[in-house]
Amino acid sequence: YTIMTDTVVPGEEFEDFLRYTHDLLRKERLDYLTFGHLGDCHLHFMILPEAPQLGRAAEVYDLIIEKSASLGGVYSGEHGTGKRKRRDFLKCYGPAALEQIRITKEAVDPRFLLNRGNVIPFHNRPDDDA
Repeated sequence: YTIMTDTVVPGEEFEDFLRYTHDLLRKERLDYLTFGHLGDCHLHFMILPEAPQLGRAAEVYDLIIEKSASLGGVYSGEHGTGKRKRRDFLKCYGPAALEQIRITKEAVDPRFLLNRGNVIPFHNRPDDDA
């Protein structure tokens, strides 16, 4: 199993974020690898849980995202937002930003056919063929 972060934090918060994340992963005794783009304060923590650790590893991932957001960072520096990261988007930007995305998407894709259900939750509507 793997769970990977894609966080970016402001440069002045990088040391705090790095210390927090390493300490958290060590405390939880989760194996992990770190790689990324140091100059951009954009690291990937690849958490490598054993099967019994999977639930806690997902919770630790959430804590890492929350820490990044609390420091003025973001959950995704390059890999975008999909179904798995919808909650992360909300943690970093909030419901008002989600509504802005929905309005913009509806303007270019009124039937919500593209990337269905990624950032904007998909609900079948009576006029949908799919």
